[in-house]
Amino acid sequence: MKRFWIWAAVALSGAMLAGCASTPESRIEKNRPFFDSLPLERQARIRGGETDVGFSAEETRLALGEPSRVYVRKDAAGEAAIWEYRDEVRRYERQRVDWVDGRPGGKGTMSGYVNVLQSLDEVRTRVELRGGVVTAVESLSGGR
Repeated sequence: MKRFWIWAAVALSGAMLAGCASTPESRIEKNRPFFDSLPLERQARIRGGETDVGFSAEETRLALGEPSRVYVRKDAAGEAAIWEYRDEVRRYERQRVDWVDGRPGGKGTMSGYVNVLQSLDEVRTRVELRGGVVTAVESLSGGR
């Protein structure tokens, strides 16, 4: 019976985490009247989670969600907002561990392997906005 409750808690936690993820469809549903007023070409790009030069800040939020970080860049042309979208990449890496058994009668040097969880924060997309309109988009090319 105890095992059942452990698995139930794991399943419930997974369902709650999945519900927290913001997708283009969930954002569209929250802003349906605005989305329906957009041209079909833009609607398709937003559904695909893409933004482009000329998109408004609201259209970009529908497509990509809230930015992970926001920067302000000042140059000769004025101020620009830089919205940065990041992905957390988690993976296990197998690493060799060597240790010395220094006890009297010990076995000397021993080796083993451990799995180490690595969590990396990678930039996925950077969007530049001037006056609330996208003027540039930077994306990773060729995947990760």
